[in-house]
Amino acid sequence: RQGLVRVVPRPFFRLSNGIASRQIHSVPLPYSGPPSYDTIARRLSSDPGSHLYFTRKRQQEAKERGEYVDIHDIGGIDPEEYDVLITDVNQEIMQGEIAEVVGIPYHAEATKEAAKEVVEIGQCYIFGRKFRTIFPAVVSKGTQAHWVFFVIDGGSPLTYLSVHTSDLFGISEASGPYMFNIAGHSSPVHRSPARSHFTELNLIGMDFFNYHQVSQVNDFEKRRAQLFIGKGWQMMARKRRNNKKKTHNAPPQRQHTSQNSTEAVDRPQEAQSVLGQWSPHQAPPRRAQQQPRIEPQ
Repeated sequence: RQGLVRVVPRPFFRLSNGIASRQIHSVPLPYSGPPSYDTIARRLSSDPGSHLYFTRKRQQEAKERGEYVDIHDIGGIDPEEYDVLITDVNQEIMQGEIAEVVGIPYHAEATKEAAKEVVEIGQCYIFGRKFRTIFPAVVSKGTQAHWVFFVIDGGSPLTYLSVHTSDLFGISEASGPYMFNIAGHSSPVHRSPARSHFTELNLIGMDFFNYHQVSQVNDFEKRRAQLFIGKGWQMMARKRRNNKKKTHNAPPQRQHTSQNSTEAVDRPQEAQSVLGQWSPHQAPPRRAQQQPRIEPQ
């Protein structure tokens, strides 16, 4: 039928490590090489990636065995299953130390303008000896909008609101997920489980990073981080020529291609960001009328 892709077994190939494999229809064999960082880079940066190849390979093998459904793929993630112990951030610290640094009271009511703003560059504060990345953002639902401080948790598959924030928005313990706007981006959220160890915390999970294609750049020396939100950003890095100077990743820039060149350049009137120019006491950078091209230092 039109629109359907048929998976056809191809002849077996033998990789350098002796593992037999086969070419999956429409997906080329991943790069095979000796154990090295170059091999890892090539396999993970290939398009399509090796992940897609082996995912389709497992699906094909399951189909050949007469298995049409993988029971592990049924349904979503149970929000009650996740737990994490974070002892250095709590409600009191967010209301005190963190609110003092970012210059905004925790749970303060947000203006209508702030609630409608779609953030492209999120400004974060790296807090404490355990380097917790704190993302202050406006959380809104309907006509209600408040400033909420999130802990970015790379281990959490889901995004959670603390019991205090949930109560503020009227989220009952048994309900969820709910669709909220976080920094202007529609995202599903859950109430922190009552039996968990993070009931006082708001967590940005990897679902938010996945849905909105978020890239994070850290500047630990200056205790700040930036979230580049959206598919339009392209990560670029350049090592400084002067070895006496410290190096860091250059911030991403908006990708734009023309017929004559595929080099990434900045679009006019797009938000710009360079680490080192923002202070937690200043407002995040906004769109400018005329923006120069970024040249990472």
